[in-house]
Amino acid sequence: MGLISAISEANGKEETPTDWSFTTSGKSLMAFVDDLMVVAEEAKLELLANGISAKAVDASHVMMMSTTIGNGKETGLTAGIELSDLRKTLIGHIKTDKLKVTLSYNNDGMMEVDLGDGTTFSLRCLDETNLTSPNFPKNLNFSTSVEIEGKKALLAMARQNRVKYSYLTELTISKDLAVFKGTSENQTRTIKTKITGKTRDKKTSKAVYSVSYLYPLFKAWGKSGSIEMKSGNDFPLQCVKKITIHGVDIESQAFLAPRVDPDGQY
Repeated sequence: MGLISAISEANGKEETPTDWSFTTSGKSLMAFVDDLMVVAEEAKLELLANGISAKAVDASHVMMMSTTIGNGKETGLTAGIELSDLRKTLIGHIKTDKLKVTLSYNNDGMMEVDLGDGTTFSLRCLDETNLTSPNFPKNLNFSTSVEIEGKKALLAMARQNRVKYSYLTELTISKDLAVFKGTSENQTRTIKTKITGKTRDKKTSKAVYSVSYLYPLFKAWGKSGSIEMKSGNDFPLQCVKKITIHGVDIESQAFLAPRVDPDGQY
C-alpha cells in the first residue's frame, strides 16, 4: 500500500493507523541516500519494522541499485521521496547520533526528520503512481568474483574519467586481481590499473562497462572499505557493499549492464 493511497483509505476510517518511525544516525541515513542517488533522483521507500529498503534504476535502465538500512520485516507501507530534498535536510546534521524519521497518515503525506534537539524538518511525499521498484535479476551464474578496496576502485575510475581516455572500461577478473583498461577512441592511448584483491577461484572473465556509471558508483563507495564484484564474459556486473555505521547495517548492491558489440567494436 502506498502512502498516498493509505492516507485516502485512512481518512474514511474512525481509527487512525499507527505511525511508522525509524531512528538512526545522520551519517548512516546520508550513506543510504547517496547510494540511491547514484542512479536516481526519486525513489519509493519500502518501510521496514526497523529500517528502510529501496530499489531504483537509472533513466536508461543500464544500472539498478538496491539499498537497505537497518532491518526488520516488511510493513507493507511505502513512501515516495525526492532524494535530493532528503539529502539537503541531512547536510549539516550527519553528526547527529539519533535522528528520528517518521511518517504519519494524519499529516497529509509528510515525512518528518526529527534531529532530537527541538528541530524537525518536514518533506512532502511524492505521488507513487510513476515510481516503480525494478525487478532485480535472480540466480545469475557469475563465473568470477573478486573483493577489492573501495578506494582503489575509485582511484582507477577517477583516472579514466579525468583524463577521458575512454568512456568505456574493460574489466578483467582473474586470480586475486582486477584490471581496468581504458583505450582512447583512436586507439593510440591506453590506461590500465591493476588492483589486487581476493578471489574464490582461478577463473578469468572479461567484459566492458561504461565509465560514466562506474565512476559515480565507486565515488559513493570509495570510503566504504571493501567491494565485491561479480562478473563473467560479456556479463552484467554485480557490485556489493556491506558496512555498519554507528551500529546500523547498510547493504547495497548494484547491477550494471555490459556493453556488447557483435562486431567487436565498443
